[in-house]
Amino acid sequence: MDYIKTKTTSDLRKMVAEINEVSALHKATIEAIYAELLERYGKTFQNELAEAGKQDGEMTRDIDGQRLTFAIKAKVKWDSSKLQEVAATLDPALVYKVFKIEFSVPERTFKAMTDDKLVMQLTEARTVEYTTPKIVFSN
Repeated sequence: MDYIKTKTTSDLRKMVAEINEVSALHKATIEAIYAELLERYGKTFQNELAEAGKQDGEMTRDIDGQRLTFAIKAKVKWDSSKLQEVAATLDPALVYKVFKIEFSVPERTFKAMTDDKLVMQLTEARTVEYTTPKIVFSN
């Protein structure tokens, strides 16, 4: 990639714009292909899963000499307030066994705090990590 070193910043910006345009077209084309495959074979795969007594899962089949993998993943969401109601009725030892309990402080709240003692206590539990620096063209 030595040829990049010889380009001006303006040339580099143009190259990035062109590559982004082509990449977007490729991405859209790939998404359209997968949508077409899902339209063609999705119901068949879904029916096979249902016949196996499953609502989610993964299966691979050969179609037209090509291997296709169909997947439906379950995404579980919990109602936090209802879980808190359940937890309130349980022995604390069981609560810690059953529930995943995490504490965090929103950064906006932390930065707005004026209680120095509390800030110092929270700071002991606070870790800040920074991402790797990057640079991009701005509009």
